[in-house]
Amino acid sequence: MKKEEKIKENKEEKQSFFEKLKDKKYKAKLELTLGFGLIIILLVYANISGVGNNYNYNYNNTTTPTTIPNEEEDKAFILDKITDNYSYNIDIVLAKIDESSDQSTNQEENTQLKQYDYSYNGKTYKNNTIINKIVDNNTTTYYQVDNEYYTKENDTYSLDNIDNIYDLVDQKYLNLATIKEYINTASLDHTTNYSNGNTSYVYNLQVKDIIKSYTEDSNVKIEIDVENELPTIIIDYTNLLKVIDSTINECKVTIKYTDINTVEEFTIIDEEKQNTATD
Repeated sequence: MKKEEKIKENKEEKQSFFEKLKDKKYKAKLELTLGFGLIIILLVYANISGVGNNYNYNYNNTTTPTTIPNEEEDKAFILDKITDNYSYNIDIVLAKIDESSDQSTNQEENTQLKQYDYSYNGKTYKNNTIINKIVDNNTTTYYQVDNEYYTKENDTYSLDNIDNIYDLVDQKYLNLATIKEYINTASLDHTTNYSNGNTSYVYNLQVKDIIKSYTEDSNVKIEIDVENELPTIIIDYTNLLKVIDSTINECKVTIKYTDINTVEEFTIIDEEKQNTATD
């Protein structure tokens, strides 16, 4: 084909195309075809670009995407399952000003602190609780029935004072009911969901919500780590307890709950022995 004839043919094809565009049906079909083609291209691109995001590059099985979900929904999590049947372990780190030392100056850098590391563990079944207090590797066992506390020697129960058991940190700050109340009062700061199914909640509790006469903006941080549906609660009570006792420099409490609703029934002291013990 000669060059002149080819140019003429292309020109005629172009003219024929533009003439077809004047036909509304032809134009609509063309637009529809182009639209479908564009959608297919976008879907293919989105699928290719999303491959990297869908793959979990997780070497320690602990990815940590952080969100702030509905606060009211998150307040009704695993702690609500703990009522009167569980085992517990409490670790306490407390630092106080050593009032027995020679404080010859008021300068803060010369203040001597005394640190206490001790723990409690035991189990609860209904109104009976076993309390093992461990200080310096020495364990003392106490027994709680309702709001009364006992020690036991040679199968004989004797009433004891709660202050002997919780001599450094008041029992109410370790009590499950109190902690639940604090969480309901606190604001949820954030939640972290891990790829292995574990979840961490961090709450901020205003000190002035606990001590009404206190007006400064200081917080008690409460972290709850839920692993295999078992919660560990980490509370930094420093700012709260400093208001109550100015000698306290630090107070952190870690509580782990296990055997939730699986503790076998036990009775510490029956009614007859209890009456004898209280006489």
